[in-house]
Amino acid sequence: MKHTGKTFTSQTLKLDGAEFIDCKMDDCDLIYSGGLPPSIIDCDIRDCRVTFEGPALNTLALLKGMASRGSAFQQFVRDILPMDTH
Repeated sequence: MKHTGKTFTSQTLKLDGAEFIDCKMDDCDLIYSGGLPPSIIDCDIRDCRVTFEGPALNTLALLKGMASRGSAFQQFVRDILPMDTH
């Protein structure tokens, strides 16, 4: 679903496959379940919470385990999720 120039306040927004352009989101719950990535362009996002569900949550749990101390996959996770702050 495409949203342009809309204001969302205290709402639950499903991010999967959604497009947000020049929107305002205030005090919203943003839910991502692992479907098509959202497009969020030139939006003002304040005091929102992001929740991962289903396959997205499973992927995060896998990456967290792979990045844990002693894991042979730590470098792999660093390579795919660089923490460069430039």
